[in-house]
Amino acid sequence: MNNSVKQRQTPSSGTSIIYIEAEHFQDFVDKHGAIESGSFIIIFTGWGKYYWDGDDRYFLEQTCVGETGIDWLLENARNVKGVGIDGLAPECIDNDGYRLHTTLLPEGKLLLENVKSEGMEKLPAKGSHLMIFPMHLKDGTGSPARIIAVLNGASRITTPALILIFTYNSLLQFF
Repeated sequence: MNNSVKQRQTPSSGTSIIYIEAEHFQDFVDKHGAIESGSFIIIFTGWGKYYWDGDDRYFLEQTCVGETGIDWLLENARNVKGVGIDGLAPECIDNDGYRLHTTLLPEGKLLLENVKSEGMEKLPAKGSHLMIFPMHLKDGTGSPARIIAVLNGASRITTPALILIFTYNSLLQFF
């Protein structure tokens, strides 16, 4: 099990980036089981708290899916309804081509960015259901959305949610 986390400074912007890579997704699957068809993956890093607190670190540092993580998702989780993260975007700002955007969106899948993460750590890794209520904007390519997770047994919602819990501190412990 390789739990190394890559972090580097981008020379042009001075932004510090922490990458969630393939081994993190595989470790999650090894611990919690396969990603079910029709699941929605929400990546919880804890980083979202900085956006909602107005902390500049949200924009100056980033936790995102790195290249091997994108490869893993496209190879092993292609049958999901979408991917979300409590950060700026699923892909890192130094990513060429925004592969998750250009691959998943044309397939009718959703990408959620800037997910407010307060309380998300209380959800089980698997076994909750996700409801997403976007604001419908004419000719919009994105919109704000209300996102609600419902625990099993509380509803008969049919889209399972998979909450990948990568806290900022747990990512840093691997350095």
